[in-house]
Amino acid sequence: MNTSLSWIKQYVKGLDCSAEQYKDAITLTGTMVEGYERLDEDLEKIVVGRIEKIDRHPDADKLIVCQINIGEAENLQIVTGAPNVKEGDVIPVVLDGGKVATDHDRNRVKGGTKIKKGKLRGVESCGMLCSIEELGSSKEMYPEAPEDGIYIFDKDNPPALGSNAVEALGLNDVIFEHEITSNRVDCYGVVGIAREVAATFNKEFVYPPVECKGNDEKASDYIKVTTEDKQLCRRYCARVVKNLKIEPSPKWMQRRLASQGIRPINNIVDITNYIMAEFGQPMHAFDLSTVAGAQIIVKRAKDGDKFVTLDGQERTLDSDVLMICDGEKPIGIAGIMGGENSMITEDAKTLLFEAACFDGTNIRLSSKRIGLRTDASSKFEKGLDPNLTLEALNSACQLIEYLGAGEVVGGVVDVYNDVASDSRVKLEPDKINGLLGTDISKEDMIAYLKRVELIYDEKTGEVVAPSWRQDIGCSADLAEEVARFYGYDKIPTTLPKGEATMGGISFKMKVEKTARDVAEYCGFSQGMTYSFESPKVFDKLLIPENDGLRSVVSILNPLGEDYSIMRTQPLNGILTSLSNNYNRRNKDVMLYELANIYLPVGDDSEVDKEELKKRFGTTDVLPNERMQFVLGFYGD
Repeated sequence: MNTSLSWIKQYVKGLDCSAEQYKDAITLTGTMVEGYERLDEDLEKIVVGRIEKIDRHPDADKLIVCQINIGEAENLQIVTGAPNVKEGDVIPVVLDGGKVATDHDRNRVKGGTKIKKGKLRGVESCGMLCSIEELGSSKEMYPEAPEDGIYIFDKDNPPALGSNAVEALGLNDVIFEHEITSNRVDCYGVVGIAREVAATFNKEFVYPPVECKGNDEKASDYIKVTTEDKQLCRRYCARVVKNLKIEPSPKWMQRRLASQGIRPINNIVDITNYIMAEFGQPMHAFDLSTVAGAQIIVKRAKDGDKFVTLDGQERTLDSDVLMICDGEKPIGIAGIMGGENSMITEDAKTLLFEAACFDGTNIRLSSKRIGLRTDASSKFEKGLDPNLTLEALNSACQLIEYLGAGEVVGGVVDVYNDVASDSRVKLEPDKINGLLGTDISKEDMIAYLKRVELIYDEKTGEVVAPSWRQDIGCSADLAEEVARFYGYDKIPTTLPKGEATMGGISFKMKVEKTARDVAEYCGFSQGMTYSFESPKVFDKLLIPENDGLRSVVSILNPLGEDYSIMRTQPLNGILTSLSNNYNRRNKDVMLYELANIYLPVGDDSEVDKEELKKRFGTTDVLPNERMQFVLGFYGD
């Protein structure tokens, strides 16, 4: 998972650290950082400028000469071939001695490309105007940037002339790549990572305020929700937004989505992606006018059902796939992807926001069966906290109001089938110290746990873990929390302690050891051969047709005919080994093997099936497995 340092700082009060300090500290407390990228690493001396005047180049038809105001007494003269600039445009400018991220052909260059003052076709040029690619990004992440030309800042709200253009574009940031373990589903959102960062640096964690009441209407008057399969849908929340205004999302939201590798699309889609990145809770939006009967029914599909998803692909379903349906038809595959028949278009006036908690195992298996894995399914399959569902939905509606993207209808339809509660684990300081080999006081342990909102209940002597900490279930989990904030590097090296009876080996193992020692003392080397053999072995060894050795245990799924039975004698293996050594001209070879043979059991009546059930959990008759000691040699 990728997170930007600037986004994290929004939730961690007073965080002030370098990228390397962040990487080392957060890794030591258990949230592994694979690496990081400084977006401005190859960018130097890039400022905001305004084009005051444009003249044609005297000796080149495709070049123009620009007079650039960078907030200083004199304008800067720059020659460019950009076709999209005009007088009054505010643009990023690289000064003499500065650096951009790409070369002349806009290929990324490690360390950047230095820009020097010079002449173009005889006219002095004291810098360079920049495209978004030359600043190390792309049009995909900056949709307002032109296909081929200089990046132009918003004319209605341009940054100050002479200010840092990299900062104005949100490129003065660091993107960290975190490796999140599957049991820490709370860290699959920026809020969860920020909580870990605050605990690591012992700073105050500021939870994003969520408050969205909506208008005086009721969402229940617009939509009805029914969950037929309560086991697969633990919680389903729905809110309604009317009078939609679909337009590009603000720059700050686009920049944050871009830091997660998410392409901005429009304000509605961007809000759902923003909430998923912030809280780790996937969401979906339906066009309410396409929801037949003004009702949502969560139920299983039928075997053989066909459904067209948002990507335009037809999917074949079965009865194990959970679907979101309206009064007439399916409109989405639960936890994976919505349907083409209910997608938000530019003509949509009223939308239905959904946030839910589905069974993680079912989502993972359904995603695999239909061949569709999405960002949403990858989060659902980890097992989300149902108590986060409504919080995320309300936050999305809060953004709708903040951005003026629509009118939020009051109230929420909330079907909560299985309420999640906080877990409790008894705090046993002596046991934790014994496990870690430390001498940490109870008070210090409580303080470490409090950093990550694991609160100690003095009345019961238990630590209360909130529902989003699904990984806390026993004393060892508490010990891990204590260890990672106490510091793994501070834990001393200790020897394991324990009580046990005098060890020893069985009679069988003693016999095998004696045979091995005698053979090796006499100069034999141990060999190991396959227990699988070919039925043709018996003819090679001249074993009579009626001999009991030809009664074998056959393999149900053999690698081939040459490995289709279990051996009943060890001679073929040792002779084959001697033959291979002889063919490779090895002299004086002496081999031994402690080889298992497998003899089928004859009459089932002779078998104690109760004993089989007790020892092996089955009454199937197992072959009689024996070990034989075999020696083979050739030479002087």
